[in-house]
Amino acid sequence: MGFAFDPAPGGKLPPVTGPSFRSHEYAVSFFKLLRAWNYDKDVDSDDNVKLSFILEDNGDYSVYLYPSMDRQSLREAFGDIEESTKGDKPGKELQKLVVQFTLCKSFPHGPASSLDAFVGAARKAGVFHLRAFEMKDENAGGELVMLWDIDPIAKNDFKFKKRSELLRGEVEYEHGKKVMNL
Repeated sequence: MGFAFDPAPGGKLPPVTGPSFRSHEYAVSFFKLLRAWNYDKDVDSDDNVKLSFILEDNGDYSVYLYPSMDRQSLREAFGDIEESTKGDKPGKELQKLVVQFTLCKSFPHGPASSLDAFVGAARKAGVFHLRAFEMKDENAGGELVMLWDIDPIAKNDFKFKKRSELLRGEVEYEHGKKVMNL
């Protein structure tokens, strides 16, 4: 996970976070997906792209990226189906099933981690940019480079919780129980 901050004291640029990729082509493809979840808008004012930082009991943190289950297109699709089947059978209820892509990766949360600085800066600024990074020269220790040619998504919402604070029904809770066996 990449993090970046305005180097100027009292700078006006929002903090930045985003996934890092080994290939530029994959970064472009992945951000096309994220932008599709946000209807190709530059600003995610409806929190269509969910971003979560979950503090794990072992000292690591897990990052989640997934589409919101309350996106406009889902509401419209289910509304259309309910409307078209209205009156078919009295008492009939639509069962809303959705298949969802969820990306989760864990990272060390030690003194060298920039997570806490990002959370503080993003909360203070009230906005942050979700942007792609690329890992260059990984065999030589690596250098994380922000990809300026991929448009960021401006966001103001993210989740920052301890794993133990998650509630049943939250994507991160269910993923932790069913996939990570926590």
